[in-house]
Amino acid sequence: MMVHQRFRLGLIGHPVEQSISPVLHNTALAELGLPGRYDAVDVAAEHLSDWISAMAEAGYGGVNVTIPHKEAVLPLMTDVSAGAAAIGAVNTIIVTENGLRGENTDHTGFLAPLRPILLRRPVRSALILGAGGATRSVLYALSGIAEMDRIHICTRNEKRGNLLIDSIATRGVNVVTTAWDRRHTAAASVDLVVNTTPVGMWPHPSLSPLSESAFHPGQIVYDLIYNPRATRLLRDAGEAGSLCLDGLPMLVGQAAAAFQHWTGRAMPLAVVTRAAERALSPD
Repeated sequence: MMVHQRFRLGLIGHPVEQSISPVLHNTALAELGLPGRYDAVDVAAEHLSDWISAMAEAGYGGVNVTIPHKEAVLPLMTDVSAGAAAIGAVNTIIVTENGLRGENTDHTGFLAPLRPILLRRPVRSALILGAGGATRSVLYALSGIAEMDRIHICTRNEKRGNLLIDSIATRGVNVVTTAWDRRHTAAASVDLVVNTTPVGMWPHPSLSPLSESAFHPGQIVYDLIYNPRATRLLRDAGEAGSLCLDGLPMLVGQAAAAFQHWTGRAMPLAVVTRAAERALSPD
């Protein structure tokens, strides 16, 4: 939404200094010739409610929300989208004439690189490693795939996995928890493996939540980690003949969906992706 002929956008969370979201959105604004700026703002939990209440008056057209505020902002919204309500988290706030609208674009971003693949091959079964905040969006997204029949949630804390399943409407898909020590067997039996854990993230790129034996040709392996892009998990899966997806397209995809909400314009994906790659480069 245009505010005072300029877009004032941002990211709130605690901490936020490592986020590359400002790079994505400021690149998009500049490329499209749109006036304004996107800034990362560190907001502590005790100040969250006051900050949200004042954001429209401060000139914000919208903000992204990251850890640890995605769930806490839900009751502060005037209304929320169906996806945000189902996932139980808001990652995008839009200032409207009627108040603050909470959206969740994480599930949209997750599906962005998967959609063209789904047109070519059916995905009937999936294994999700982890049961954190990102898992909620992934589970919601996967349960909406027409051919999906069974989803395994594999986590070291089985109780947490069951609570996650109980808290999300999985739209008729059979979702079960799988013990962590059975993750290799489960991975070998599914069409799609998704890693939502931080295992393999910088500065520990040599680690992986699965061994080489878990993968097979034709399988899709999707790691939400984007730093590094070529995680140990994806390198092993690629050597086994799996189709590999890293987390950067999801990061850009969720940003693009938020950008569209705020500006009404499509994010220039190629330019923004190159900017993200430069920002993540160790050089």
